[in-house]
Amino acid sequence: MYKKVSDTTVCISSKSSEKHLLVDLVPFAARSDNMKPIVFFCLFAACCFSLAATNRTERSQESRKLEEVLRHLRAVKESLQQTELLLNTPPQNIQDCCCLPALQCFRDNLPVQNGAEKKRVRLFKSLNHPLTEKGLNFCATGNNLASCQSCTSHPKQNATIFFNRLETLIQSAFTRLTN
Repeated sequence: MYKKVSDTTVCISSKSSEKHLLVDLVPFAARSDNMKPIVFFCLFAACCFSLAATNRTERSQESRKLEEVLRHLRAVKESLQQTELLLNTPPQNIQDCCCLPALQCFRDNLPVQNGAEKKRVRLFKSLNHPLTEKGLNFCATGNNLASCQSCTSHPKQNATIFFNRLETLIQSAFTRLTN
């Protein structure tokens, strides 16, 4: 059976319950001018998909880094729970634009001296990693740090509260990245 579909001859035959579709491609080449918008649209869609995949990859790298920070944090938290150390501790609920200054405050107050145990050194390095900072940068308005408290103005709290608040900050950033 032959059928003419928009300047293309199509032959559909049925042999042993298989359908064969034969298309005459000569008229297709004549319509190539009509195909340019479709080709451009497909290229545009491919570019958009590529950009979206890149953004997802960056977010997944940041979320993996924050998971690593949480693992190191939990290991250090267990070892320093019982110390009488008092540290400047940012508040529980930190505004979006104050996440990076709060991270800096936590890093500055993290007890890491020469000869510190490996767990604390790993945590400190993870907190200093650029992906950690990128994962905590939720300030949409640019550089709005004027409303953030300085680290020394935060009250001194014991190590348990310090590490719990740091953990809360990292967990909230992880949640925002994964949603």
